[in-house]
Amino acid sequence: MNEACGPLSPGTTPSNLMSLGQILDRVYRLVRANLRPFLGIAAVPSGAVIVASGLLVAALFFFVNPTNPRNPAEFTSKLPYIFAAEIVSLLPFILIYALYEPAAVYAALRADTGIKVSIGEAWSVSWRNAGRYIWLMVLRTLIAAVIFGTFVAIAGRLSVAIFPFKSGTPPRAIFLILPLDILLYVGCIVCTVLISLRLALATPACVIEGLTATAAIRRSGRLTQGAMGRIFLVVLVICAVGYAFYFGLCLVVMILWVIGTLPMVLFHASAIWGFIWWGLMGVILLCGFSLFIAGVSTSYATAFAVLYHDQLRRKDGLLPPPMQAGESV
Repeated sequence: MNEACGPLSPGTTPSNLMSLGQILDRVYRLVRANLRPFLGIAAVPSGAVIVASGLLVAALFFFVNPTNPRNPAEFTSKLPYIFAAEIVSLLPFILIYALYEPAAVYAALRADTGIKVSIGEAWSVSWRNAGRYIWLMVLRTLIAAVIFGTFVAIAGRLSVAIFPFKSGTPPRAIFLILPLDILLYVGCIVCTVLISLRLALATPACVIEGLTATAAIRRSGRLTQGAMGRIFLVVLVICAVGYAFYFGLCLVVMILWVIGTLPMVLFHASAIWGFIWWGLMGVILLCGFSLFIAGVSTSYATAFAVLYHDQLRRKDGLLPPPMQAGESV
């Protein structure tokens, strides 16, 4: 395992630690300065999302008769097949993302120490330890799923114990069950989010310190102590900016769709022009969605790299060394 960091210089004081605003500013500057390689690395999972979405839509058309979409009995009978199609379409994306995240984090970690990395170099680091990173993703997913499933089971059991649903249950009791279930479900989500924040720095630790998947999870738990609120706010800001961009794009596309469709309706233009215009809007929206996925994924990876380095200073009093080109991890 390579030495991950070195001691702080004598002039380094706690005032050098990064505030929330400084972390967000650092993430923005790193992404802007390394936009091309970062987006190039993120093009793989972004493309996987598009392919998975296309396969899911194709499965929906295959399993559900599009000529009779309002038949509830038919739709209900096809639900198991639709669910299976969703799982099948998600599995390749999960596998790809398990390899993408280490590549993106590695590139961001190096960029944070002043060295740019190529797309090929970042992906080669991920491929060299593919089994470790896939297992790390599996463990993180299982931990979150088990926690969420446990709380859902507890919530369901409590609601049944407090308000046993029977055929003769008064309407007022049923009215009380719904808010209780919603409250318990929100609690499940909050707990899952907290667990996810606790595991947020596992990938940087695994990549730069050469830890195993289980050791990286333990390391992330230690590094995130006292920092979960800051990590949550960073993730929240990135998510808000990303969705604002995408919703803005959707609004622009909708306006363009209306502008292009209205003359066709008023002047009874050929339907072929309408299909061409709608297809163009669909392509623009698809490209925007792909850019949204790539941008958010890149921002998350960069944020976790910056937070990892900041937590090294806070927890261990260490600074990351400048990594040399071609350095193995």
